[in-house]
Amino acid sequence: MFHVLALAAATVAYRVSPLHPLARFPGPAIHRCTSLKNAWVTSTGRRHLYIDALHQQYGRIVRIGPDALSINDSTAVGPIYAAANAMDKNASYTFGGAKGKGLFFMKEREEHNFRRRMWAGAFSEAKEWFEVLERRTLELQEVLQSRADADKCGVVDLRQALCHWTYDVMGDITFGNSSQVNMLRDGDPEDVILTGHLATIVLEVVGEIPSLFSLLWYLPAGEKMRALEQRAARWMAQRAAADPLDARQDIASYLLEKDESTGATLLGPDDLTADAILAVQAGSDTPAGILTYLFFFLLWHPNVHALLYRELFAAFPTADAPLLPRTLATLPYLDAVITETLRLGAPFHGLPRVVPPAGAALAGEFVPPGTTVSVPSWSRHLDPAHFGPDPLIFRPERWLDGSADRAALMTFSFGPFGCIGKPLAIAELQVCLVRTVLTYELAFAPSFDIAAFRAGALNIRTPVFRHPLRIMLSKRV
Repeated sequence: MFHVLALAAATVAYRVSPLHPLARFPGPAIHRCTSLKNAWVTSTGRRHLYIDALHQQYGRIVRIGPDALSINDSTAVGPIYAAANAMDKNASYTFGGAKGKGLFFMKEREEHNFRRRMWAGAFSEAKEWFEVLERRTLELQEVLQSRADADKCGVVDLRQALCHWTYDVMGDITFGNSSQVNMLRDGDPEDVILTGHLATIVLEVVGEIPSLFSLLWYLPAGEKMRALEQRAARWMAQRAAADPLDARQDIASYLLEKDESTGATLLGPDDLTADAILAVQAGSDTPAGILTYLFFFLLWHPNVHALLYRELFAAFPTADAPLLPRTLATLPYLDAVITETLRLGAPFHGLPRVVPPAGAALAGEFVPPGTTVSVPSWSRHLDPAHFGPDPLIFRPERWLDGSADRAALMTFSFGPFGCIGKPLAIAELQVCLVRTVLTYELAFAPSFDIAAFRAGALNIRTPVFRHPLRIMLSKRV
């Protein structure tokens, strides 16, 4: 025990000493010593606010860990994320003791690029998505009405319905006709949403201390992650045993591609499981959160709601008119409302990357190799230089009057590790929003507490809401 304590003391002494390579960068003393503070702050769901406050206190570059820097400077975005030789991910991108690797958890750029090419074919078939989105969104409208009718006060939890909708959509898009996901009809008796949500939270919090992750996997706290893995394995096995794969109508058909010489799938079952988790979880949980913010902002700002409806009604005069992608792409206010929500509704503190062996010049400073670096997305999204005045205000007009710089939006990241599912995510937001606004007049429930909802809206890699989004709706005439 003495030797362990002595080693810990020596480690801390080195981290706080002027001999450490990051000694010249300012930051709280606790972060020089340990990453435990980061894990705790992350668990509160307010790390984005905490990191932003550190930058206001210490400046552009802040030491936020023993070997980690947060760099609030737009010039750092390119070399860290957007360049062709962008930096690799750090050790926090590890899914516990999982045997397989999914696209999201591939830390090295070249390995990630190879797997990304397998995914790319699925995301070139955007026309297939709209049929699924339209069908499931029409079902959502019916479910919203039936749930409101079943409530004695005519109130529905829109947040819950949106979660059910996104999981049904991603079940169809990932596994096609073999999908067993139908939460709009059946609810969530297996707690799939809660399991995925808790796994994401554990991943984000413990990711601050990667050395503990493998151990946690086998402890009770890792049970949710193991359950998520087992469920995804079952879904992928059902898809592999289903219809022929040459139809190329779902994501799984691309991931299940076979080697022409051996007839075996290019990916093993463990990797297929990991990618199934990514497809369903990433395509469901985060879009549901963004949609929750989207409807909240609309109902909180009736003038925006009215302007959006006016534009949508002019483009689609009847509530059941087909939502053609080419028409949706021509609606400037719809785009502005969605983009403004992506700016304020994805409050990330930063996406960690590792400086390569040669080191890197970032924001006018040399950063030594092996350092974890990130650009705080939330802080960048509040920068008046890129997004105009009153950056904390939900104001879609900033995207129409030239005061916002679209290239500075970091919601989907950039470059080799940028979100491959961005076009699908945008399509999800468009179709769900447009169809719902055209079909229903929406309002907060009389008992809805706006201040409490805002205070309970957190972020732990994905939006977290402590309170339901309770609304009243009535069919438009």
